[in-house]
Amino acid sequence: MNDFFTTSLLSTRLNCLVLGAASMLMYVLHKIRSKKLKTPWPEVAGRQPFIGNSIGGLENLGNSVEAWAGIYGKDGIFSFELFGTKFYAVCDEKHSTFLEGKMPYSITRRDNTARAMDS
Repeated sequence: MNDFFTTSLLSTRLNCLVLGAASMLMYVLHKIRSKKLKTPWPEVAGRQPFIGNSIGGLENLGNSVEAWAGIYGKDGIFSFELFGTKFYAVCDEKHSTFLEGKMPYSITRRDNTARAMDS
């Protein structure tokens, strides 16, 4: 009976140890990969894990993006993150025209937009 509890306790500790080691390995690999993936445009500083960049509430989103555009938008585009989703803000016409030309289904989207505006 005593051997059962000892074996059970040992396997539980071993499972926790393996789970912890796997988690640490995944975290380290994520950090190494994220250091290699640099974007050519600036990213808003102060990003927190899972939350992203602090905007102080959804009603302040427009004001925060406008302030970030003044700081980081000198190159025409910058990125920020909110709740795990990365957003890209385009600040000049040159970059927006270039990106618009790269969008898939641009003709379909324009037709749908024209139909919506005509109704």
